[in-house]
Amino acid sequence: MNKTQLVESAKALKVRDASGFLALEDRSDIWAAELSAAMNRRHDLESLVGQGNVSVMESNHANHFRYMRSAIALFDPKSFVETVLWVFRTYRARGFSVRYWEVMLPEAMGILHRNLGEDYLSGVEPYYEWLLASIPAFASLSETELSAFEQLGGKDVGNG
Repeated sequence: MNKTQLVESAKALKVRDASGFLALEDRSDIWAAELSAAMNRRHDLESLVGQGNVSVMESNHANHFRYMRSAIALFDPKSFVETVLWVFRTYRARGFSVRYWEVMLPEAMGILHRNLGEDYLSGVEPYYEWLLASIPAFASLSETELSAFEQLGGKDVGNG
C-alpha cells in the first residue's frame, strides 16, 4: 500500500465521534505511565526498542495519548499518515523494531478499554485498529519514503 492509499483508507476515520476521549486529556500521563510499566515488564523489551532506548520509549508514551487526542480532534488523514510515517522512520532509525508497534498499540488499546466507557471507546478504537492494520504498510514505506516533514527539512532517503 502506498501513501496515497493509506490516506484514502484513513479518510473513513474522520466520521467517528471521539468527543468523550477528547474530554479526558488529564488522564494522558496516567495512561502513559501504565503503558510504560506494561512495556517495561516485557522480557523482550530491548529487542522491541533497541539497546538503551527505554527512556526514548517512555517519552514516546508520554506523548502518544496526547498526540492521539489532538490528531482525533483535528483529524486530517494526510497529516495523520505523514506523522505516523515520520514516527516509524524516526524511531526505527533509533533502533525500534516494527514489532514494537505490534505490541505497544494493543497495550494502549487495552488501557483505553479499562479506562473508558463504551461510548468514549467507540470513537477512539477505530483509529487504533486502523494503525494496527496499517503497520505493514508503514514498515515498508518507512524504508523507502520520506515523510512530508522530512521533505520540508530537505532530507534525502539515503541520509535520513
